[in-house]
Amino acid sequence: MPRPRAPKPVVRLPLAAGSERILVIDPRAELAVITARMLSDLGYVAYWGVNDFDALDLLASGDPIDLLVCPLGLPSIPDGLALIQKAVSRHPGLRVLLTSGSVPSMAERAAAGSYPLLAKPYGQAKLGNRVRQALDTVTATTVRQLPEAVTS
Repeated sequence: MPRPRAPKPVVRLPLAAGSERILVIDPRAELAVITARMLSDLGYVAYWGVNDFDALDLLASGDPIDLLVCPLGLPSIPDGLALIQKAVSRHPGLRVLLTSGSVPSMAERAAAGSYPLLAKPYGQAKLGNRVRQALDTVTATTVRQLPEAVTS
């Protein structure tokens, strides 16, 4: 009779964490709250809302937001990327992490451009890693071009 093998030890990697301010938008309030709570547990300051109006109000409130976590599509607006375009145009330097509960179409993926995508469902570790990557990635929208030096 073969001997039972000892279970392999589970190696747990440290969770990616931070202290930045993150705005989570999801049309299902319970998902927005859970996501915001997971981020808060990782040390982030997390806000949440359920539609584009919430997002734009929170962005205009004066509290600086470092990252917008938002689904590709929102029921309150015909084009889910419209919110992202408005937010980024009003707040240069805002980083974006898209979420999707389905496989995005080629057209959606092309429209999303270089924004990273987090597929649902996700747990705290996956969320934390993608958020950290999104915050640490420098993109054209996060770099403000300095005026050229004038030489005399």
